Amino acid sequence: MTESKRTYFLKPTTTDREVLYTCPNKHTSSVKVFILTNSDTGNRTMLVEFYDLSTTTYHTLFDRTVSQKDSVFFDSGGSVVLEAGDKLVLTATTASSITAIATVHEILDAGRN
Repeated sequence: MTESKRTYFLKPTTTDREVLYTCPNKHTSSVKVFILTNSDTGNRTMLVEFYDLSTTTYHTLFDRTVSQKDSVFFDSGGSVVLEAGDKLVLTATTASSITAIATVHEILDAGRN
C-alpha cells in the first residue's frame, strides 16, 4: 500500500454543487482537516456534503456561516472516510466568496477493484 497526504482548494464560482475532491480509483481517503475562509465583507454560508457513490446519495457534513472578511472556520472533529468515487461537494450561497481547503490522507490499495 502507498500512502500520501494532499491538500485541495476550491473557491466555488457558482451557487450550484461543485466538487472539491473525488477519491481516486483503488484508494481509500480520509479527510483530516477542513477549513473555510471568507474573503467577503459580509457573512457567507457554505454547505459541505459527502457524496456516497455506492448509494448515489448526498449526506450533509455541515452547513456553516463564516463571519465577514478574513474569518476562518476550522473543523477537525474527526475523519470522514471516502472510498473510490466518493466526493466532497460544496454549495456556496454566494459565489466566489468562500474558499474551502481540505487535507486528505490517501491510501492506494493496488489489489483493489
